[in-house]
Amino acid sequence: MRKLYGPEISGPGILNYHSSREERYKYTRNTQALACPAPARPRGFFARFFGNSRASKFTFINIIAMVIVLALYTFLSSGVSSGTWSREGFRFALSAYSHENKVFTSVRVTKEKGGEWKGSAPEITLESGMEKESFTPALPLDKGETQYVRTVFSMPESGKISGLIRFAGKTKQLTVDVKKD
Repeated sequence: MRKLYGPEISGPGILNYHSSREERYKYTRNTQALACPAPARPRGFFARFFGNSRASKFTFINIIAMVIVLALYTFLSSGVSSGTWSREGFRFALSAYSHENKVFTSVRVTKEKGGEWKGSAPEITLESGMEKESFTPALPLDKGETQYVRTVFSMPESGKISGLIRFAGKTKQLTVDVKKD
């Protein structure tokens, strides 16, 4: 009969039994590592921070696409087609509407901030197709006060009215669609 405890018995066909927990774990860990290697760490920036699944990649790409579309929409909608402009505490707003084949156009100048303006008055040029008119309006003096520049054009083919405003050393092109009644 073989000894179960004590020194190792070795030889052909003899099984070794280790009663010590540390010895058993020493051999078990090596066989586990050989049989089932540790999973590889995800490589790359995306996999490291967002996971390595198709769903997370799809979600990340969709979020990036939505941000790009929103940025483009914001950039394009606030460009030349905008009908308002603020400069040096004054807001300029261009509007146009049609009535009986005529276009009634106005530029509203509103003082937004207090204080006195010592510079020159704005130069406003309104254009509708081939027709063009220039104005140099007086600026409002008090905060919240409004001054209007109004004119009437014939209906343009493009359906748009544009205004060029020169004020405080800057120039801005405002374009609006003619609102139909």
